[in-house]
Amino acid sequence: MSHLASANAAAASQHTRLIVGPTILMGDGLYFDFAEPNATGMTVEDYAWGLVSNNRFRGQTRLRNSDGTSGPRCLYNVCQHVVLLADQMWRDGHPLEAVYQGLMHESDEVPWPDFAGPAKPLMHPETRALVKRSGDAIDQWFCVGTEFKDLVKQYDIRMLATEKRDLMPHAAEKWCSMSGYEPFPFEITPWDADYSVERFLALYEAVGGPKL
Repeated sequence: MSHLASANAAAASQHTRLIVGPTILMGDGLYFDFAEPNATGMTVEDYAWGLVSNNRFRGQTRLRNSDGTSGPRCLYNVCQHVVLLADQMWRDGHPLEAVYQGLMHESDEVPWPDFAGPAKPLMHPETRALVKRSGDAIDQWFCVGTEFKDLVKQYDIRMLATEKRDLMPHAAEKWCSMSGYEPFPFEITPWDADYSVERFLALYEAVGGPKL
C-alpha cells in the first residue's frame, strides 16, 4: 500500500471511529470524544446550546406563588443559571476575568447531563473522572482560568439558595449544603432556550470571551 493510500485509510478509520465511537456531533460540526476529550473547534454556540439542553434539579421545579406556595411546574436551564450568576458577579464589581469564570463554570455539562448533586457520590470514580476530563478540555479551549474558583463557588451556593427559594417552594426543609448563605435579592423567572442562549452570548462577548 502506498504512503498516500495508507494515510487515506488512516483518515477514514479515524473518521469512522469518531462517528461510531463514544462521541457526539456538536451543532457546528465538531465530533466531541468522551473517551479522549478535545474541544478544539467547539464554538461558543455549541457551548451555550449544550448548557441550555440541561435543566437544573432534573426538571423538578415549580414557580412560586405570591404567598410562597407552590405554583405550576416549569423548566429552568443551566444556561440561565450561569448567566444569572455571572451577571450578579459583574453587578457586584468583580473583575471581568472572575465574571468570565462564573459564566463558564459548568463546562462539563456541555456534553454531559447535569447530574443530580446528591447522586454524584454514588457515581463510579471512572465516570466522574471522564466527566471532569471533558470539562477540563473545554475549559482549556475556552481559556477558562481557576484563580477565582473559590469566589465562583460562593456565588454558586448563593444561586442554589435563590433557586430553592424561587423554584423549589415545595422544599420546606433546610438544605445543609447552603447553610449560612442568603439568596440573592433578585427573583428568578425561567427563560426559554432561545432567550437563554441570547443572554449567554451577549454576556460572553461583553466580558471578552475568546473569539473562537
